[in-house]
Amino acid sequence: DQAQTPGCKIVCRECGKVFDQDSADRRHGVCTCGGELDFMEDSPEATPMPWLRDWLESIGLLHYLPEAIAWCREMGACYVEEIREIWEEFAEDLMLTDDERQLLAV
Repeated sequence: DQAQTPGCKIVCRECGKVFDQDSADRRHGVCTCGGELDFMEDSPEATPMPWLRDWLESIGLLHYLPEAIAWCREMGACYVEEIREIWEEFAEDLMLTDDERQLLAV
Protein backbone atom coordinates (compact mmCIF):
# COMPACT_ATOMS: atom_id res chain seq x y z
CA ASP A 1 0.00 0.00 0.00
CA GLN A 2 1.24 3.46 -0.88
CA ALA A 3 1.30 6.12 1.86
CA GLN A 4 -1.15 9.00 1.94
CA THR A 5 0.27 12.47 1.41
CA PRO A 6 -1.67 15.01 3.49
CA GLY A 7 -2.52 18.25 1.70
CA CYS A 8 -1.85 16.75 -1.71
CA LYS A 9 -3.89 15.35 -4.54
CA ILE A 10 -2.88 13.26 -7.51
CA VAL A 11 -3.52 14.75 -10.92
CA CYS A 12 -2.74 14.01 -14.53
CA ARG A 13 -0.23 16.53 -15.87
CA GLU A 14 -1.96 16.54 -19.26
CA CYS A 15 -5.73 16.43 -18.82
CA GLY A 16 -6.02 17.48 -15.19
CA LYS A 17 -8.04 14.48 -14.02
CA VAL A 18 -7.87 14.24 -10.23
CA PHE A 19 -7.35 10.83 -8.64
CA ASP A 20 -8.16 9.78 -5.11
CA GLN A 21 -5.01 8.74 -3.28
CA ASP A 22 -6.49 5.28 -2.77
CA SER A 23 -7.50 4.89 -6.42
CA ALA A 24 -6.31 1.71 -8.09
CA ASP A 25 -6.33 3.58 -11.42
CA ARG A 26 -3.53 5.87 -10.38
CA ARG A 27 -1.15 3.15 -9.16
CA HIS A 28 0.23 2.64 -12.65
CA GLY A 29 1.40 6.28 -12.72
CA VAL A 30 -0.28 6.99 -16.07
CA CYS A 31 -3.72 8.42 -16.82
CA THR A 32 -6.04 6.95 -19.44
CA CYS A 33 -5.11 9.94 -21.66
CA GLY A 34 -1.47 8.83 -21.49
CA GLY A 35 -0.37 11.70 -19.26
CA GLU A 36 1.89 11.21 -16.27
CA LEU A 37 0.39 11.42 -12.80
CA ASP A 38 1.92 13.67 -10.19
CA PHE A 39 1.28 14.85 -6.66
CA MET A 40 0.04 18.41 -6.46
CA GLU A 41 -0.55 20.67 -3.53
CA ASP A 42 -4.24 20.73 -2.71
CA SER A 43 -4.74 24.49 -2.81
CA PRO A 44 -6.74 26.94 -4.93
CA GLU A 45 -3.53 28.30 -6.47
CA ALA A 46 -2.37 24.89 -7.72
CA THR A 47 -3.31 24.13 -11.29
CA PRO A 48 -3.50 20.59 -12.65
CA MET A 49 -2.71 21.81 -16.16
CA PRO A 50 0.61 23.67 -16.03
CA TRP A 51 0.72 23.80 -19.84
CA LEU A 52 -2.56 25.72 -19.83
CA ARG A 53 -1.38 28.16 -17.17
CA ASP A 54 1.85 28.80 -19.08
CA TRP A 55 0.05 29.34 -22.38
CA LEU A 56 -2.62 31.67 -20.97
CA GLU A 57 0.07 33.67 -19.19
CA SER A 58 2.12 33.95 -22.40
CA ILE A 59 -0.84 35.49 -24.27
CA GLY A 60 -2.05 37.71 -21.43
CA LEU A 61 -5.19 35.75 -20.54
CA LEU A 62 -4.14 34.17 -17.24
CA HIS A 63 -7.16 35.71 -15.50
CA TYR A 64 -9.29 33.15 -17.40
CA LEU A 65 -7.46 30.15 -15.91
CA PRO A 66 -10.34 28.73 -13.81
CA GLU A 67 -12.78 28.97 -16.72
CA ALA A 68 -10.19 27.55 -19.13
CA ILE A 69 -9.50 24.56 -16.86
CA ALA A 70 -13.22 23.83 -16.63
CA TRP A 71 -13.57 24.18 -20.42
CA CYS A 72 -10.63 21.84 -21.10
CA ARG A 73 -12.05 19.23 -18.74
CA GLU A 74 -15.48 19.45 -20.34
CA MET A 75 -14.11 19.30 -23.88
CA GLY A 76 -11.36 16.77 -23.12
CA ALA A 77 -8.60 19.10 -24.33
CA CYS A 78 -5.16 17.99 -23.18
CA TYR A 79 -2.89 20.19 -25.27
CA VAL A 80 -2.69 23.81 -26.41
CA GLU A 81 -2.92 22.60 -30.00
CA GLU A 82 -6.39 21.21 -29.31
CA ILE A 83 -7.56 24.61 -28.09
CA ARG A 84 -5.97 26.35 -31.07
CA GLU A 85 -7.85 24.04 -33.45
CA ILE A 86 -11.19 25.30 -32.12
CA TRP A 87 -10.15 28.66 -30.67
CA GLU A 88 -13.38 30.35 -31.79
CA GLU A 89 -15.44 27.96 -29.65
CA PHE A 90 -13.02 28.43 -26.74
CA ALA A 91 -13.33 32.22 -27.06
CA GLU A 92 -17.11 32.08 -27.31
CA ASP A 93 -17.54 29.78 -24.32
CA LEU A 94 -15.23 31.91 -22.16
CA MET A 95 -16.95 35.09 -23.44
CA LEU A 96 -13.70 36.75 -24.48
CA THR A 97 -13.73 40.32 -25.72
CA ASP A 98 -12.85 41.10 -29.33
CA ASP A 99 -9.36 42.21 -28.26
CA GLU A 100 -8.85 39.00 -26.30
CA ARG A 101 -10.01 36.94 -29.27
CA GLN A 102 -7.28 38.56 -31.34
CA LEU A 103 -4.70 37.14 -28.92
CA LEU A 104 -5.98 33.64 -29.71
CA ALA A 105 -6.21 34.18 -33.45
CA VAL A 106 -2.47 34.71 -33.82
